[in-house]
Amino acid sequence: MSTTALRPLHVLYVEDNPDDVLLVRQACAERQVNAEIHVVENAVQAFSFMARQGEYAAKPKPSVVILDLNLPIINGVKTLNIIKSAPEWRGIPVVILTSSQRPEERNLCMRMGVVSYQIKPKVWDDWLELASALKRVLDEGFCQELPKVSSV
Repeated sequence: MSTTALRPLHVLYVEDNPDDVLLVRQACAERQVNAEIHVVENAVQAFSFMARQGEYAAKPKPSVVILDLNLPIINGVKTLNIIKSAPEWRGIPVVILTSSQRPEERNLCMRMGVVSYQIKPKVWDDWLELASALKRVLDEGFCQELPKVSSV
């Protein structure tokens, strides 16, 4: 049995919408994603979590970051740029989960090295498919991009 199966991975979800957080948590629970989901609401909190500073000092290093682009304080693209520019963080896989459907934003994020760029689903079945895809990718160690879900 693999270590991944015994211990949950740690996902840092940077999202300011509590409804989206609830949907991700419920979909991952239903699909039995073996990950502990840590949630912060903005980039400043994300950087503190990743650096294990302040209230996040005892938190684990995230195995993956799920990042919304429409964030308060510092937007998601700037947040991604900071993560990918920092030597201690650049190796952490980042998945974009956003409502933004702008092709130029997607292309920029892909060039910056995200594992996947996902549009937030509109129907429950697509949230479940997203969670299933995340589970497969976590199990495989981020060897491939998450498949696209059908609702856009």
